[in-house]
Formats: sequence, structure tokens, C-alpha cells
Amino acid sequence: MLDHYALRLPCGSGCVNDIHAKHENKLFRNAEHYEQHEHLHLNCSLRSHAALNHYAFVNTLLDGDIHQANYYKKPLEKQRYPVLITDSLRKATAHIRGLYAEDHKTFGLICASGADGLKKVPVIPFGNRNELPKPATAYFNYPASPYYCKNLQYAATEFQTQGLELDCAIVHWDEDLCWNGQNWIATHTKNGAKSPVQMKLNTYRVLLTRGRDTTIIYIPPKPQLAQTWTLLKEVLELPIL
Repeated sequence: MLDHYALRLPCGSGCVNDIHAKHENKLFRNAEHYEQHEHLHLNCSLRSHAALNHYAFVNTLLDGDIHQANYYKKPLEKQRYPVLITDSLRKATAHIRGLYAEDHKTFGLICASGADGLKKVPVIPFGNRNELPKPATAYFNYPASPYYCKNLQYAATEFQTQGLELDCAIVHWDEDLCWNGQNWIATHTKNGAKSPVQMKLNTYRVLLTRGRDTTIIYIPPKPQLAQTWTLLKEVLELPIL
């Protein structure tokens, strides 16, 4: 991911007219004007263009700062960025199909990688060596493919969706990240990881910020996820489908 935020306006000679970035210019030597701004960064998602507080809500939620997460959650409805929860995948898929029945917007299922057998939907495979298009490519670009996001037959992982976006994301939460009333508990983490819990939190940070207009969080009705459901439903009072 680039650490520059650049506004690039082409001029007649084929050069770049203006660039505004955080760091010293090491990439755009042909720029006519280059200005550094310390406040520019990629810590805020531009995907949620209708909800300036959405990223802050996700960030504080996963940091375990529930009081602050509740603070950032409150303006989301006014900013027309619904974050919904459900314990029924059928309801989630039916809702999104109805919402975008005659629309060109994109929607799809996404989930954390690892422990794929836990998921209620299959995870997009890597595909074999000669398979074209690759399943991950078909997820975003090939409507005729069973892997296509709007067909809702497969879930893409954080690796397959990072840097890409959906208008509505159905996040398939699972028992690999559970709230215990005070902290997040991570399981099914990568072997040998130095900070396995942080890696899992970062995974969900990616997933929860993929939806441009709407996020639906599907939490399977499992005992391990009971306190996670209570947190989102009763403490944060997120609307239920």
C-alpha cells in the first residue's frame, strides 16, 4: 500500500502537475509542484464516503474501547451508513438481494482466512495453475462465474479483498475472534506469528471496512460467539435484521 496520498493532474507535456503527499518526494520526480503535508495518511478509509465515523467506530471496537466505539456509532445512521447485525445468513443474503434488486451496485460475502471449515459458506479457492480467470479475479469481475460476489455462493478473504471494495459487505464473523466481556480472544491464528491476536484484529479491521455504503455483520449462533453477539446487540445496540 502506498504511503503517499496524491492528487495527480496531467499537463500537456505528459508530466504530473500537482502532488500533495506526506513524505519526501522520491517517486514523482517529474512533478511540477510537490508539497508535503504531515496530516495526510491512509489510516482513514475513503470507502465509507457516507460515514466519516465508520472507520473510527471499527477501530475503537477492535481496540476494545467500547465506550468510544459507541460514541462513533451514534452518527452513522444520520450519515446514512447502516451497520446491521444478524444471526441468520439467509436473512442477510435475502436483505441485500432485495435492497439491490435492480441496481448495479456490488455486494458480497467476506470472511477471515483460516479455519475455512467453520464457515457456513465456502471460501474462494486459490484455483489451479491453469485456471483462468482465477477465482479471486472472478469474484469481482465475472458475473457468470459461481465465484462472482453478487452470486453469494463464496466468501472472499481479507487477502482477496484488501485494496478493493464492495458497496455492501456481508462480514461472516466466526469463532476465530470472540469478545469475552473485556477483551478480544483470537483463535485459529497463524502458526509462529509474533502478535497473533493483533493479526486477527487487523484481519477484521480490513473486513469491516470493505463496504462503501453498508456493512452487515453475520454472527453464527454459536456458544463461543454469545458474548460477541451481546456486545453488538445490547451494548452497542446495532440494528438487527
